[in-house]
Amino acid sequence: MDKETYEKLVSSFYGQNLMISFMHQLDEALLSRVREVVEKVKNLEERFEKLRDSVETLTETFEKEGQQLLSAVEKNKTVVNDILEQLKQSGTDISRISGTVQKALEETSKTILRFSDIQAMVKDIEKIAKQTNLLALNASIESARAGEYGRGFAVVAAEIQKLANESNLITKRITDEMNNLAVAVGESAKSIKMVGEIFATLQNSLTKLFDGIQENINLLSQTLQVLTSTSKQLDQQQQVFQDAEFLLKMVTEKFKTLTRVITAVVNAQLELKNLKL
Repeated sequence: MDKETYEKLVSSFYGQNLMISFMHQLDEALLSRVREVVEKVKNLEERFEKLRDSVETLTETFEKEGQQLLSAVEKNKTVVNDILEQLKQSGTDISRISGTVQKALEETSKTILRFSDIQAMVKDIEKIAKQTNLLALNASIESARAGEYGRGFAVVAAEIQKLANESNLITKRITDEMNNLAVAVGESAKSIKMVGEIFATLQNSLTKLFDGIQENINLLSQTLQVLTSTSKQLDQQQQVFQDAEFLLKMVTEKFKTLTRVITAVVNAQLELKNLKL
């Protein structure tokens, strides 16, 4: 072999070894980068898996809370309906009772006015009794003046006097009784008025209570709708996470395959480098 041919062979092997060394370093760098990407993708896959599990747990929690809210709504509705039904069956409708109490107040007021009329009549009777008493007194005086001739008139005057005294006595008893009755009726009117105010307050409180319960039922129903809607959205997101997780697994497998190919290429280049002529 002449010198020129030898130099060409040496130069060729040197260039080949240099190229193999460069490719080996390039493949090592590429392999390192691919492995790094594989680790990152794998880590991302694990994070997606954890996130999917969290979403699944949150979905189950929302479904459970939704069932509890639904139960609470139905329970509140049942309680309100039971109360209204019991009031209806027992005839203790608050509006009707308030009307009855108001009617009793009106009747009591009319009774008090009638007592006032009766008291006025009693006063008129007192006036008549006084006039009768004066008339009897005058008759007694005139019969005394008439002497023997006025004896019959004196008997009449005595009867008139007796009637006047009895009228005064009866009138006084009626007046006292009427005064006592007036006081009793007045106190009864105050009591009935107080009861009416209590029932009015009770009616107002029950109305506000039922309104508040209804507002709570509406709020719970709205919350239940939000939870149901959110649960459906979470189900959709969970499917998205599952798809992403599956895609990441496929990417990981492809990168692992690429890693094996690059590793095989690197090994082949090492064998070429160690080849001796």
